[in-house]
Amino acid sequence: MLEKIFTSKIRVKLLEEFLLKPNEEFHIRELSRMIKSTPINVQKELKNLQLAGLLESRHLGNMILYKLRKESSIVEGLKMVFLHAKNEYPTKEGIQYRRMTESKPYKKTLPKGIRHEVLKRDDFRYVECGATNKQSPLQVDHIIPLSKGGTDELDNLRTLCNTCNISKSDLVHSSHISEGRI
Repeated sequence: MLEKIFTSKIRVKLLEEFLLKPNEEFHIRELSRMIKSTPINVQKELKNLQLAGLLESRHLGNMILYKLRKESSIVEGLKMVFLHAKNEYPTKEGIQYRRMTESKPYKKTLPKGIRHEVLKRDDFRYVECGATNKQSPLQVDHIIPLSKGGTDELDNLRTLCNTCNISKSDLVHSSHISEGRI
């Protein structure tokens, strides 16, 4: 699916607009002006993004309005990729963005020894794909994020590779919800 997303400059510009303004709807001519491209090229790329499951559309009179399909499984990961490329990161509120060169907000660290205990318990491997620290930096992840009421208890911690932990953000997997953990 990524081959279908990142193969054109117009598509990248469109993705940036949609990912950084996730609650807005746009029509073709408006997008054409914003990214300085022809309506026909914009229309072609909007169709590709719809086929990839990233956009949805609706008719309003004779206009077609497009917006980000937030329930797509890769939207949050793509947003992080775009923010990283722009050297920005989301604040706690998830709305404003700051440059990485500014001071970062305080991030609580795990109690001493807990990180090593979790890594040791998980055999220094990512618990789902089996990657090791030689293949990808390992991180300890809160299954239920602290921001959603999770704790630093061992049963709420697991080892994830850096890429998966970043793309997970503060999401909770549906299996943990169905288990009654949240």
